[in-house]
Formats: sequence, C-alpha cells, structure tokens
Amino acid sequence: MSTAKIAPRARELESAPLVLDTDDDGSGTDAIAPFRQLFHFAEPVDLLLLLIGCLASTAAGVCIPFTVFLMSRALDVAGSAQGGGFNATAMQFNALAQIITGQLIGLFALISTVTAEAVRHRQMARFRKAHLCALLRQEKAWHDGHNPFELPVRSAELLAQIDEGG
Repeated sequence: MSTAKIAPRARELESAPLVLDTDDDGSGTDAIAPFRQLFHFAEPVDLLLLLIGCLASTAAGVCIPFTVFLMSRALDVAGSAQGGGFNATAMQFNALAQIITGQLIGLFALISTVTAEAVRHRQMARFRKAHLCALLRQEKAWHDGHNPFELPVRSAELLAQIDEGG
C-alpha cells in the first residue's frame, strides 16, 4: 500500500472519537453511542460483509418454516401407513428434503456468524490502532500524570469492554 493511501487513513483515525465521556450530569454512568457511531471504523468491505451476513441470516430464518412444512408432510406420509397406503418414495423425498434444508440452515447460520465476527475483528483492529495513536500523541505532561504500569491494563480493559459490547 502506498504512503499516499496510508496518510489520509491515519489522519482519519487520529481524529476519530475513541471513548465516550460520562454523562454531563456527573452521575458517572457511561453515555450510549448513537447508532451511526457504531460503524465509525467500518470500511465498505465491512458493510458488504454485514449485508451478506444479514442476507444469510434471513435465508436461515426463512428455511425454518419450510422444515416445519416438510415435517408435517413426513407425518402425513407416516400416518397413511395405518390405512395401508404407505409411500416409501414420498417418505425418502421428505427425509432428503429435511436433510438438505437442515444443511442449508447450518450453512446460512455459519456464513452469518463468520461475517459478523470478521467485521468485529476488523473494526476492533482499527479501533486498537486509533487508541494507540491517541495515547502516543498525548503530551508528555499527560503521561507524567498517569501511572505507566496502570495504563496498559486500563487500555486492555477498555478495549475488551468495547469488544464485548459493554
């Protein structure tokens, strides 16, 4: 990647809001980030991955009623055996359709989970970089006022809390 592409991105990361301050009323409770700020570190690739994940999750959800329909059909075929009209071909078709539908649900759920985790890891990597840049651009006096052994622990706790969504 050329330095021309890195420099604007670095400036954007330096100006990024890193931590939400506490409420103005002094209660000490953390402010809630607005929805648009949740994706501050998202790039177009991240948004595309989120779209793919949402579509895959929707497809998995759409498949679930279909499995209920297939199960009712299988029970109808099995119930017709009492009258002597058991159809083995229909039962095999329903069993195969249920297996395929179950695998599709699993595949769609996997795609949804993997894309969400990939976006989370990518955004947290950019957030960690921005957090480190913010710490490094502080004046010397700021570092003198903070315990050097406490700073990495507090940073790690903050980043872990943000990563967990808390």
